[in-house]
Amino acid sequence: MLRSGHYLALCAEGCVTIYTNITICTLAVNFVMHACSQLEIFINLLEASVTSTESTEKESVNEKLAVAIEHHTRIRNFLKNIESAMNPLYFVDIFGCSMTQCLLGYCLMMEWGQQSIKNVIPYIISISSLAVQIFVFCFVGEQLMLQDEKVALKTCVLEWHRIPYKKAKSIIPIIILSNHRMKITAGTVVELSLQTFGQVIKTTVAYCNIMRTIM
Repeated sequence: MLRSGHYLALCAEGCVTIYTNITICTLAVNFVMHACSQLEIFINLLEASVTSTESTEKESVNEKLAVAIEHHTRIRNFLKNIESAMNPLYFVDIFGCSMTQCLLGYCLMMEWGQQSIKNVIPYIISISSLAVQIFVFCFVGEQLMLQDEKVALKTCVLEWHRIPYKKAKSIIPIIILSNHRMKITAGTVVELSLQTFGQVIKTTVAYCNIMRTIM
C-alpha cells in the first residue's frame, strides 16, 4: 500500500509538472504571436492612412493616423505587461531546462560508458523534449523581433510626403518608438531568440564533451 501511495504521488506530481509546462508554453506562444499579429495590423493601418489621403477628406486622414498611433501604443503597453508578468517564468523554464539538459547529458555519458544502449534511449528522448521546449520560447521571441524590425523598416520607408506637412509630424513619434526594440527576455537577463537557443545547445554539447573527456 505504501509503495502504491508513493507511485500515485509521483504520477500526480508528474501530471502537475507537465500541465504547468504546457500552460506556460501555450501562454507564451499565444501572447507573443497575438502581439505579432497586432503589429501586422498596425502596419496595414499605417499604410491605409497614407495611401488613402488622395481620395479622403482631411478629417478622415486625422482619424486614421490617430487610430494607428493609438493601436501602436496599445501594442507596446501589451508587450510591457507580458514582459513584466512572464519573464520570471521564462527565466525559470530556460534555466531549469538548461541545467536539466546538462545533468541528463552527464547521465547519458555514464550509461554510454557502460555500453547500456537500452538505458541511453530515455535520456536522449528527455534531452530532445527539453530542447524543443527551449526552442518554442526562443522561436516566438525571434518572431517578435522580426516583426518589430518589419515595423521599424515600414515607418522609415513610409510615403509620408503624401500627407500634409502638419499631419506628417504625427509619424515622427512612431518612428522614434519603432527604433526601440520590442523583445521578450528571460528574467531581463537573456533575450529569447534563435541565437540564444543556439548558445544553450552549444553549452550543453560542450558540457557533455568535457564530461566525456574526463571519463
